[in-house]
Amino acid sequence: MGLRCVIVEDQVMFLQLLTKSLGSHRGLDIVATATSAADGMLLCRKHRPDLLILDLCLPDAPGATVAEGFHCNSNRFNGSHRRYNYRF
Repeated sequence: MGLRCVIVEDQVMFLQLLTKSLGSHRGLDIVATATSAADGMLLCRKHRPDLLILDLCLPDAPGATVAEGFHCNSNRFNGSHRRYNYRF
């Protein structure tokens, strides 16, 4: 079993591309995917992933909301977007 990964991305085609591309890497297990911040938070609590790949601009809440909720379990969060710059 490799690193457990959750991907949160609202654009379905990009989510599928990420899932397919990353899922083929040895040592990385995609345990769940979500298309909203709310679902992403639930899945992070459920799966406790080692790696969270997160869209910062989600329709229901900023992606940083998911990262903040997951913060107690992560060692590092870096994110950037032309409108946002986060570091936890």
